[in-house]
Amino acid sequence: MKEKVTTLKDRLNDISRRNRSIRMLKVYNKWNFDLSEVGKINLIPQDILNAIIKHNSKVEIVKQNVSDEQSLTLSGKLTALYRNLKAIEDETGLYDLYIGYPFISGAMLDGTYIRAPLFLHSVKLERVKEHGTKWVLQPMDDAEPMLNRPLFLAMQKMSNLYVPDEMYDEAVEQSTEMDFLGWLTWLKKYNIDIKWSNSTDITPFTNLTTDLIPTFKKGQFQLDNHAILGHFPQGNSAILKDYEDFLQQLEEGDPDFGLAGELMKVGEESSTFTTDNLGSGERNVDTPLKKEKKSSLC
Repeated sequence: MKEKVTTLKDRLNDISRRNRSIRMLKVYNKWNFDLSEVGKINLIPQDILNAIIKHNSKVEIVKQNVSDEQSLTLSGKLTALYRNLKAIEDETGLYDLYIGYPFISGAMLDGTYIRAPLFLHSVKLERVKEHGTKWVLQPMDDAEPMLNRPLFLAMQKMSNLYVPDEMYDEAVEQSTEMDFLGWLTWLKKYNIDIKWSNSTDITPFTNLTTDLIPTFKKGQFQLDNHAILGHFPQGNSAILKDYEDFLQQLEEGDPDFGLAGELMKVGEESSTFTTDNLGSGERNVDTPLKKEKKSSLC
């Protein structure tokens, strides 16, 4: 059942170039925030990553100061992101906010350029109003770090890359290692041709247009030391959360999904679900006589 639920969940993924989880060319305030920018207010971006990724602890990222123009600018950017996330949550019930770190860029075998997070760390953006406004990131208690699934589903399709389930499982531990050389070794184990930009400091995210996209050999990728707080959708439907809940239920040893479980089994010999609610042997079929009666009543 786990394999079936995972397959159904994957069908909801958008693996087109429009998906920020696969190809992110620019930072837009309503969708993303470049964590390297906190260096402008004398904070260290790496400290924020360490707090979230290594220590799983809450961390302040911006404190608004009316006498500091940079803090006001950054607070404005976070306000745009915060409001957009809230609007999406109110409409769909989904809250997809992650720290994407590090980034992977390159070209698929079909030539498609990609630039997206390798790992995703689920967080909540909180606005705290006391003695001014400050912005805080809170790790989500019920979410483990994960491999950017839409990206690797796209690589499976467009680069003929085989991504076994154990790669997703190993990503939980790999994502907290904060070791670029270790990540290179791990990715190469799965036949990904990848190098590292050799930047040990978190670097600002450069906005690109289609005519400025870097050139890569087909099938070649590199790791980039970018850290982006952003909305990286892992599916294009609100139903996705239901599948995630089902998978969590299976992890906890409870395979009973009620009516939804019976619907997933339709067509299987073990299914007891029937769409016939007229009793045994009867079907709601429009015969020619029924159609004639219906037309005479219109």
